[in-house]
Parts: sequence; C-alpha cells; structure tokens
Amino acid sequence: MSPSCAILLVVCRAPSALTKAQMNPGVVVRLSQSALDYTAQRAIRLLSDHVKNGAGIPDASGSSGKTSYSLTKMRVKDFNPPRSTVTVHSGIGVNWSLRNADISIGGDWRYRTKKLFIRISDHGSFTMSLSDVSINIRVSLGLAANGRPTISMLECSSSIGRAQARFRGSIVSWLYNILYRFVEGKVRHAISDALCKAVERTVETDGTRELANLQTEFRIQNTFTLDYSLVQNPHFGNNYIESSHKGQFRWAGDPHVPPLHPSPMQRQPSSSMVAIHVSDYVINTLAHVMQRHDQLSYTFTKTNLPASSRNVLDMTCTQFCLGKVFQSVAATYPQSSAKLITNVVRPPTIHVSSGTVLIRFDAEMKVAVSDVDNGRPVDLVNVLFRGFVHGSASIENDKIVGRVINASVTIVNTTILLPGARIPDGVLSFLNSMIQIYSQARIVPQLNRVAAIGFQLPKLKDINFVRPQLKLREGFFLVETDVAYN
Repeated sequence: MSPSCAILLVVCRAPSALTKAQMNPGVVVRLSQSALDYTAQRAIRLLSDHVKNGAGIPDASGSSGKTSYSLTKMRVKDFNPPRSTVTVHSGIGVNWSLRNADISIGGDWRYRTKKLFIRISDHGSFTMSLSDVSINIRVSLGLAANGRPTISMLECSSSIGRAQARFRGSIVSWLYNILYRFVEGKVRHAISDALCKAVERTVETDGTRELANLQTEFRIQNTFTLDYSLVQNPHFGNNYIESSHKGQFRWAGDPHVPPLHPSPMQRQPSSSMVAIHVSDYVINTLAHVMQRHDQLSYTFTKTNLPASSRNVLDMTCTQFCLGKVFQSVAATYPQSSAKLITNVVRPPTIHVSSGTVLIRFDAEMKVAVSDVDNGRPVDLVNVLFRGFVHGSASIENDKIVGRVINASVTIVNTTILLPGARIPDGVLSFLNSMIQIYSQARIVPQLNRVAAIGFQLPKLKDINFVRPQLKLREGFFLVETDVAYN
C-alpha cells in the first residue's frame, strides 16, 4: 500500500445504522493506535512530496495609493515535515493533526509607482520562511453499494505561526514595510490553500486509486470465491478502529449465498498493530459450498486402497474379502470388485475452540458391485456413518492453513439394498473396517489437501504481516500481527 492509504485507514465517517443481518460480520479487522500512528507517518511522506513538487501557489497583486505590486513564480523551496497525532474519538471518528512544520517559499516581486510625473518600477526576488505550521484534517471513509469503501476529504484547516521574509533587489526603504505586509498576507493565505489542496490530492486521488486495489475478493483454485467486502461503516472505539467484512465463500459463478449467519465474536484489546478476527462462519460457508457442489462425494475403488489391502473389495479371494461376506453375490459375480460410493449427506459443521478445530460430518457409503455382463451396478448395502475430525491451524504466507490431528468414524445405521437378502454374518465388522480404511485413505488426505491450500486474510496488497501469530478462540481465529509497507 502506498502511504496515501494511511489517511484511508485513520480517518473515517461515523457508522451508519445497521440492519439486523449486518450485526455480526464474518471477519473483523481492528487497527490499534500504534497501527494508526505508523500509517499516518507513512502518509506524511507522500504529503511532503505533494507539497514540495505539486503545491502550486498562484500569483498575487495589490496596490497602495499610487503604488502597485505583484508576486509571481511563487514556489515551495523546502518543506520540513510536521509531527503527527492521530486521535480516535469513541463512537464519533478520528482527527489527524499535523503540527510544527516549516516551509520555505521563494518567488519574484515587482512594484510600480509614480513620483510626480516620473514612473518608477523595480523588481527582485524574495524568500519567506514559515514556521510552526499546523494542519487539521477530517476525512470521510464511507461504504459504496458494492461493498467497497469510498473516501473523500470533509474538512481541512491550517495555521501558520511565524513568518520571516528576505527581499533581494533595490527595494527602497519606504516600500519595504508595505511590501512585507503584502507578501506575508498573500503567502500565508496561498500556503494554507496549497497545503489543503495537497492533502485533498493525497486523499481523493491517491486514496481512491489505492482503494481500487483493495483486495475484497479472492479466487481460490478457480473454483471458490472468498468475499471480504465491507458490510458496514467503520466502528470507532477507545484508541482503535474496526472494519467489518463479509467473510463468505461462494462457488465461482454461482450466486447462491450459504444460509448461515455469523455468531458474535468476543474481541479484546491487543498489543499488536492489527488484530484480525475470523469467525468459524467463514470455513462453514466453504463446507456448505463444497457439499452443495458435490465436492464431498467420491467413488472409492480398489485402486484407491493401499496395496496391502487392495483385494478386500474383490468378490473372489483366497483369504478375506467382500466375497467372503456376501457369498451369494460372489457366486453370481465372481470376477467383480466392489466400489464404495460415498456422499456427505449435509454440510459439515466446523467449530473453532481454544486449542482445536472440530469438524463433524454425516455421510453415507453405498457398497455396489458391477455386473460384468452389462456393467450395471448392483447395490449391496448402504451405511450411514458419522465422522469427527480434530485439526490444528497456523498462519503461513498471510493465509490460515490447517492439518488433521486425528479422525474417527462410527457406523450409525446399515441397510441391505440387495432384494431378498439379509445382513450377512460379519458384514458389520467388515463395513466398519472398510470405513476406517476409507477414513485414512480418503477423508484425512482430502481434508489435509484442502486445509493446506488455506485462505487469504484481508489486507491491502502492499502490506506485509510482521511476526503474525494465530490463536484459536471460542468460535473464531485470532490473528495478531504488526505490519510493514513494501
């Protein structure tokens, strides 16, 4: 992020009224006082460049009696940056005050007068030093209909403490005081306008350009979209500002919105510059989208099994296999192998708590064997089972990633699908073994693959996290980090 976004982050409009659906965002980003101070210092650098290189000062002219005078080619020669103070007013907004700046102005002077019938004119150059310059700024950060922030300057005022001028040229003594008062007044006014125009450029030109690059949406593997658009105006607390984001996964190209709602997150003060609260609602929307689009369905065959267990789905074997359990089926389809058609019957639920991430899911597994003559599947048995997965999470490359610690599955119900058949002896033991094998061969690796991809945290493109730490809290992830600009 360029320094122009400093103002974007530190001065905002008071929050508007919220709808009930907006009360609990999926993600909350809290900027502490130290983050605001750091960001404001970065903004001063850009403001200094605008003052030195782009602060245009218009020509000025005036008269006193028969004497007229003008100032031309005025420009900023030097600018000593001010000190910055950011003050957060709880429930109201933020003031950004700049004080104790020094500015040096250069330009040309010219006068014309008449003594009796003689016209007299002269010209020269001048330098004026202004000290104890202060600027006070109020900026509005609003919310557009598309969920992106908007920025504009509401108010700018400046004051100048002391001024000293030095004139070069053959200025006569009687004109000096007149010209000095004229130059001082015109320069004070011109510099005040120039400073506020430089601030306005910093806010409305640079700030708007940077806001256009604010990452409010991430595409993950060209399949999922993670929406971090803002859902309400910023909140101003005691020495901090919070922004609230949707934090919602969607299937790319599908307008369907997961019918889930975030729970409130218990937020506490942090010593870090930035604290990002990510509700487990976010990953629950991912689970919902994956289940809705059959990403949690899978057909499991013998080729997916470890080599040592590959024959257990055969209908003919010398030791132990499915054919030993369904002997009548084995007699009819002796050269066949079974397949396991699995499907998660409802979206998994994911809960973050202190120290762990718990995933619970309900799934069904249908065991079928193919008729070698016509290729049609013959359904043997349907198993409903429930799984519990304990995982951990960490932060890597500005993403929350995870891994499975352990997983357990248990059979809930078994239904024989083969007409006229009964549950054979040993089938429950066999099916339980198959589910355990399936869990280790498919469920755990698949969860680890998805968890390793992880998801990006909301941030500005040119910001780097410094020493980020991830903590698991009741119902949400907490990322505490300092930040640095590229």
